[in-house]
Amino acid sequence: MREKKIDIRKYMILVITVIFTIGISASSFADLMPFLKVEKLNYKGQITPTSKVWNKVPYMTVPLNIQMYSIKKVKVQAVIAGGYMYIRLVWFDPTKNDQINGADQFYDGCAVSFPAKKLKGYTPSICMGQIGNEVNIWHWRANMKNHSAANLIAGGAGTLTDDMDPYLHQEAVWRNGRWYVEFYKPLKDKRSIVFKNGNKYYMAVAIWNGSDHERAMMKSVSNWFKVKVQ
Repeated sequence: MREKKIDIRKYMILVITVIFTIGISASSFADLMPFLKVEKLNYKGQITPTSKVWNKVPYMTVPLNIQMYSIKKVKVQAVIAGGYMYIRLVWFDPTKNDQINGADQFYDGCAVSFPAKKLKGYTPSICMGQIGNEVNIWHWRANMKNHSAANLIAGGAGTLTDDMDPYLHQEAVWRNGRWYVEFYKPLKDKRSIVFKNGNKYYMAVAIWNGSDHERAMMKSVSNWFKVKVQ
């Protein structure tokens, strides 16, 4: 099956012009952009980050344009299969930073975030949300030794807390200068966000490039984009 591609970079100039001309909320910004389609697959086995199954899943190339660090774009996919939801991120990184040997070295990492509550107007701030409009963050770092991913809640800078979700998992592969990172969890787990048929969600992505000394708030970040479950 031919892989379906959505590249939203070509929409950015027009949309940003509209924002600065008339003003617009972050959620409305996302509504103007193409959306990531989440399909259901009749597949029973475990899907790994490099499974051939991903070749059948639509993807979106998301620009990382908020803070202008080294990683400029990331390929994002999502699918529901075998009672699980999966999100996969793929990006170019010629160096694998999964070990450090000094205070001036840092790990590669990535995260996906969602509004933690049902929206009542504006989406949260893309940088860690704000009080009363928090974000739910799924975080992976290259030194993680087991398959558990961090499930975090933030309501502004300095408010990051661990909301442990034992069912949220990650798996990562670095191959030929690219990271393939996957978050997955069973649909029955309600502790953090679960994609449901026919629903719309907002999602954002962050990437840390350890070889460029990126850590904490130093990262490449996307704007909010819309996710639709078919």
